[in-house]
Amino acid sequence: MEVKMILEQLGFSEIEADIYLAALMLETPGATEIARRINQQRTLVFFHLKKLVERGFMKESRKGRLVRFIPLPPNELASRFDAVVANLQSAVPELSKLRKAPDEAPVIEVRESKVGYKKIYEELSALPENDFFYVIQGRESLDVELQLLSQEDWSRWFERINTRHIGTRAIFTEESLAVAKERLSPENLAQHKKRLWQVRDFFVFGTCRRHRTQKNRGRIPRALPRHCSFRATHRQSMGVITSDGISYAPHAASCP
Repeated sequence: MEVKMILEQLGFSEIEADIYLAALMLETPGATEIARRINQQRTLVFFHLKKLVERGFMKESRKGRLVRFIPLPPNELASRFDAVVANLQSAVPELSKLRKAPDEAPVIEVRESKVGYKKIYEELSALPENDFFYVIQGRESLDVELQLLSQEDWSRWFERINTRHIGTRAIFTEESLAVAKERLSPENLAQHKKRLWQVRDFFVFGTCRRHRTQKNRGRIPRALPRHCSFRATHRQSMGVITSDGISYAPHAASCP
């Protein structure tokens, strides 16, 4: 997994992650040197350096008028988050007592556009090893989705799910199966074919169309059910539908 992405998952913003990594690589990490390294304005970098100091991820060192910002060593950074996780685990029983009754109304979270898609893919690639997720998709939706993320984004995502052996159980329309070959780079297509697949084609869905004009391309909403019983029912239903699907092993040439 890319180091910068890990830092962002730990709560660093994109520029904070850039600053922390640049400070690790510089012998004399001052605000000017870091700003030059990451190609950002010094005033902006200085602002975020102060924030990182306040949060304990950087230490400020002064010698006369010279100010240096020393990054927290990686092993200490890891230990800090280990402690946070341990504290959270110890608080789980108390937090569970605060949970509302399971028959509450389902909560649906709707995300749009590139930011929403990236967040969804981050969550999918963070699933436990050897886990899987479900997909139902037609050609038009898949075609737009593959254009929302860059080839670099797709490369990182494929690498993460392949490394963690996260599988996909999917229902695709017949015409959607060729979209990946049209939209992904040769390198990403090779990674795509390494994925663990269980696929069924439902040709009857081929005639279904969702209204989407050029104006609203890139703003396809994704609804994420957050209610445990709703998600369990959906997971069971999809499991039945895909149970006799075709299983694709890694490196299978026939996956979509």
